[in-house]
This record gives sequence, C-alpha cells and structure tokens, in this order.
Amino acid sequence: MPHSTKTCPIHVVSPETAAKAVFGGNVVWTYSLLEWQSHQSRKAQRHSSSLYGWMLLEKLSVDIFGPSVTIETLRESSGRPFIRVNGTIFSASLSHSKGLVCAAISKVPSISIGIDVEQLNKDRDLSGISQSMGWPDDCDVIAFYQRWCCYEATFKATGIDNVDHQPLLQSEDLMLPNDFIGVIVCADK
Repeated sequence: MPHSTKTCPIHVVSPETAAKAVFGGNVVWTYSLLEWQSHQSRKAQRHSSSLYGWMLLEKLSVDIFGPSVTIETLRESSGRPFIRVNGTIFSASLSHSKGLVCAAISKVPSISIGIDVEQLNKDRDLSGISQSMGWPDDCDVIAFYQRWCCYEATFKATGIDNVDHQPLLQSEDLMLPNDFIGVIVCADK
C-alpha cells in the first residue's frame, strides 16, 4: 500500500465505527465524527474532512482486503474515488458534512456505489432547493434530506446528475448520530 504522509490538524471525537456491511455483504462502510477548532475556517474544515475521508478509505481498504495485498486509493478524473487491489478495481465513495466523515467500498468489482451524508438543517431554503430540483416542496426536513442524500449518492454511483434521468437504485439508510442523515446506493456497472 502506498505510504501516505498526509496529516489532519483535527481532533477525532469518535474513531471510525465498526465497519458495517450492506447489500448482502457486498459493500462495507464506516464513519467517524470530527471536532473542529473554533478558529478553523469553513474551507479548512472541508479540507480536513476530505483528507480524513481519504485516510478512512485507506484504513477501511486494509480492513477489508488485508495488509498483505497491494492497495491503492485513487481518484478518477471526475474526482470519484476507487480502490485498486492487486490490479482489480473496486468502487469507493466518500462523504462528509459538518465533521461527520463516511467512507464506503464495494467488495465486488461489478458493483458501483455512492454514499452521501448531511447534517439536518431546517434553516436552509429547502423549498427553493426542492423547486429547483423539480421535487414537491411540501416535504418535512427529514424527508427532504433523505431525498437529497439519495440524489447525491446516486450521482456518485452513476455519474448522472440530472434528477429526471437517474435510475432508481437499491438503497440503504445509514445509522448515524442524531442530527445527521445518510444514504448509500448500489448499482451494477
């Protein structure tokens, strides 16, 4: 596995949770909760979350495939992560929101996955966002974020950003801390 010299100037409130298997054990995901220093800018927080996500992905890869194989965590030109294990490509996905960082990896090369998490925020213009997406704007906060996470996770799995053209995929709601919501989706490549 390539050595990483990346460091994260953050405090980890909860180390990664035990990995959870979904979709018949074909996909594994985990999360960790980070704590920010009060002086950190939003940009610095997002950068630290992103770095921590890649480190979490590397650790999850070793947990899944073992330390004795060659594992590379890489990025497509679109930015989508993937894992190469002894030359075989496996789909991976990352998401972070307000200090919660999630990583997921497919254990089957023919499966593409996407994961998305959001912190619930009733003060956002949910009605305006819903209208711009062509969704009914009468959803409550939880229903809105479930729909949004499903849209984002599907985009990550398929690369299709037009909500009208996205396929309906197998999905699982994520068990996360109280003020977060998340979805993971699975598609055949």
